Amino acid sequence: MNCREADKLVNLYVDKRLQDTEKLHSYIEHVKSCPECYEELEITYMAVNGLEKMEKGATLDITKDLARDIEQCITGIRIQRHIRFYRILQKKLGIS
Repeated sequence: MNCREADKLVNLYVDKRLQDTEKLHSYIEHVKSCPECYEELEITYMAVNGLEKMEKGATLDITKDLARDIEQCITGIRIQRHIRFYRILQKKLGIS
């Protein structure tokens, strides 16, 4: 993924609407390795989630919250891949 593609996905990611597992994985890998795109994600994340947290009177630590969100996405991707693998394995072995 390049920066132009990542830029198109930042709002989908922040709004939790980036449902394609492979696209999500590519996006996360890109922003983890690209300081400019990570900064754009951080700004967008802060604008959307920071305002919401401030309205609720919650503690605001955008860097920590975003890192936790990314890790949760990575965990979700791993789970989806495992589920897909086991479904394929079940079909191959004829197990229902």
